Amino acid sequence: MFVLRISLQAIVLPALVSGFSFWVLYRLTGRARQSLPAAAALAAGYLTGHATTIGPPPLPPVETTQWLFVLVALSALSGLGPFQRGPWRLGMVVTLIAGLLGLTLKPMFVHHWEIGEATFWCAGLFAGFLVLYYLVEWLALRDGGTILLAAFLLVSLASAAVLGLSATALLAQLSGTTAVCLGVLFAFSLRYAVSPAGWLLVGLIILTGLGLNGYFYAQVTGWNAFCLLAALPAAWVSQLRSIRDRSLWLRISVTLAAVLLVTAPAVTGALIGFLDTPEYDY
Repeated sequence: MFVLRISLQAIVLPALVSGFSFWVLYRLTGRARQSLPAAAALAAGYLTGHATTIGPPPLPPVETTQWLFVLVALSALSGLGPFQRGPWRLGMVVTLIAGLLGLTLKPMFVHHWEIGEATFWCAGLFAGFLVLYYLVEWLALRDGGTILLAAFLLVSLASAAVLGLSATALLAQLSGTTAVCLGVLFAFSLRYAVSPAGWLLVGLIILTGLGLNGYFYAQVTGWNAFCLLAALPAAWVSQLRSIRDRSLWLRISVTLAAVLLVTAPAVTGALIGFLDTPEYDY
């Protein structure tokens, strides 16, 4: 019964909500590259899994994972027309990244860091996440999003494995839910135009939010977290001159191989750490 309940919470229900949301909004908009269906589908699927796994957050939220729920909901607005490009898009990206860092790292500000250390961490992470966003956005706009969806899907699965091996089963379950919803969008992208302008920011907020929680409040090492996020730009391999004019499935295969090469050390390191954890008898 436990496995069945987890499967319903983390896989079946989020997949159904994500798929239904995309299909309905895609039919209603009637615009081939409209971004809202993809943004809403990924956010709705994740939020469903989050609500059934942890529970809906109180108002105002208190814990860092509860704030992640709110930020993911807000990031779905990136699928609306005004937020797809230009200064509105930049403003949303900057605001969400700053909000993610401020709300996730608040316990560190209050209980652990001095002002200098807090400034160092926030400035470094903000710059890194902003660069990461524009790297993957550039790639998404060049390949149409299907290849990058496959890369995000594999990174989410690797993240679920690393989090699960790092003593944080709830975060692992949320990462698995994200992978399921990305898989739904990937399947739709093989038939429909799934605009990356919609789902990209939602996906990054989820993955970076889970990564921050795993590193600062669980047992995910800095190296493992870095490998997981660095795997996304590895999808650039699909733009190599010898690859980019080949068939879609060949480009997807090469991209997944590159992403797997970067995520493998993180999963391997987490597995070694898990196996080295001493057992206690009580």
